[in-house]
Amino acid sequence: ITQGTLHTNASSNHALTVAGTLEVDGTDAVLTCNASALTIGQADVDSGYGLYNTGGTVNGGTGNWTVSQMKHHSGTTTLTTGTITMNGKHPSSGAVLEKTNTGTFTHPTNGIIDITGEDGYIGISGTNMTLYELRINSGSTHKIIASATGNTLTCTTLTITNGGLNTAHASFESSTLTVTGQVDITGTLTCNASAVSIGSLKCQASSTLNATSGTTTITSENSSGQAIVMNNSMTFNNNDGTFLITTPAATNIYFKSANALHHLTINHSSADIVLAGNPDDLKCEGDLTITAGTLQSTTSGATLEVDGDASVTGTLNWSGTSGGAVELGSLTINSGGTYSATSGTTTITSDDDGSEGRCFYVHTNGTFTHNKGTIDCTSGSYPEVEVVGQSVTKNPFYNIKSTASRMAWKSTTNTILNNCTIAGCAFNSADGYVNCLGILENTANTYNASGSTNSNHFAEHFLLSGGTLDLSNINITVGSIRNTGGTITG
Repeated sequence: ITQGTLHTNASSNHALTVAGTLEVDGTDAVLTCNASALTIGQADVDSGYGLYNTGGTVNGGTGNWTVSQMKHHSGTTTLTTGTITMNGKHPSSGAVLEKTNTGTFTHPTNGIIDITGEDGYIGISGTNMTLYELRINSGSTHKIIASATGNTLTCTTLTITNGGLNTAHASFESSTLTVTGQVDITGTLTCNASAVSIGSLKCQASSTLNATSGTTTITSENSSGQAIVMNNSMTFNNNDGTFLITTPAATNIYFKSANALHHLTINHSSADIVLAGNPDDLKCEGDLTITAGTLQSTTSGATLEVDGDASVTGTLNWSGTSGGAVELGSLTINSGGTYSATSGTTTITSDDDGSEGRCFYVHTNGTFTHNKGTIDCTSGSYPEVEVVGQSVTKNPFYNIKSTASRMAWKSTTNTILNNCTIAGCAFNSADGYVNCLGILENTANTYNASGSTNSNHFAEHFLLSGGTLDLSNINITVGSIRNTGGTITG
């Protein structure tokens, strides 16, 4: 069509079939499709362009189309609100769907592009491409080619039923992928180093997600109130990237420890992220950062494992897990942050790797609620613990342990409401002391190896099962004392 209008007749909606290429070429060329069915480029789906707009106007209408390949070069292209099945690719370029930076390209609300052909690419040149719903159902992997860093493919929903979608191709830049609604994967999604933003993510049993090495942002939830669902039998490669959840609502996430994230960040004041399942296990190989909002689980036995550092300015709540295990490299509770602990054991594995140079740190305006649980510091290299302003009524420990190494107490007052088991200890300053209202057991090394000259040390019961109780520079008040294998000096 080089001039004039080809109209399928709105009253009859005649079907239009073009065995080869349908080209709309020139500012006076118009294709108006109404509710008609279009079948284009089916003589040989890999022979060339199917629908090709080189400067005209395409009025898509509402019918369903079958098109081998489609390219918008210039002009105005408005696609149909029906389903476009794309079953071929260009023989030389490999393009399935291609858009340049000239003219206007619109995929209307409720429109569907369903790619069923063999491996090809979606080309974005000079500007972004916005689709309503994109489906990959081909058995092959389709790649996004971006001509410049930051070129974005935006969809309302993305469904990969069979085959895959890859955000980069050969030497081209990684494209940005933005899906405002749900991404549902049964096939494979490979994100390379792309910036990825998703409303919600659902990975089915047979799916593969190769996450970006950058940041995957989750902004919303699906109609079932789920922000992330990762089936335990899926394949997940985190590529050392970050998952950032900014969903402004109470929403569920489903994980198993086999699907370990690298970094996880929660950052929205209205985010209430609930680890759900029966039980589910959340593991981060890197860091957990709760900048704002809440991460919690209410499932009995649910576990949380963070190999790196956990930094909490919002809320981390594991009190509803009936003793579900928590293991963190370090825990820093910042000003305004809260950790409502498991009633079981919170294991801290590093010595001083947190942002404050401590393995366990609570700011004076932070909140630590023990829930009668245990803090177990397992580092063999002097774990450093500081709860600023700690007292019987402010952020006390219930139970705390350090049996692999001497404890390094960095607070002035170190308060334990029940039991404290340590392999010796040292204090940060002369006025440092321990106030233990239950059993204070020293298993090895020296109690007060250095630091304290305070006379306020207290233990309801002091058990010396090993090592040395050095009283050279301190006084300690006890309800009772028992020596089963140690030495008292001073």
